[in-house]
Amino acid sequence: MIVPDLHTVTVVTYDCKRIVRASSEREAALRAESVLRLLYERGEAIGFRVEGSDTAAILRIAAYLDEIVLEVASGV
Repeated sequence: MIVPDLHTVTVVTYDCKRIVRASSEREAALRAESVLRLLYERGEAIGFRVEGSDTAAILRIAAYLDEIVLEVASGV
């Protein structure tokens, strides 16, 4: 049985840690985006870490989430 690669995004604030896991890169990015937006609506400072076995996918997810952070921080 082939186990799909998991993409894991850990989003942290001072008060909590949310872990998002998904088998597809897109799903991981979209789920993490939802968490980021929710936490920014609460006014919390956040950070995130992306993990997985595919370095290129990790970099793409991180770049996408960096753009989301810039967007929500600027109020666009």
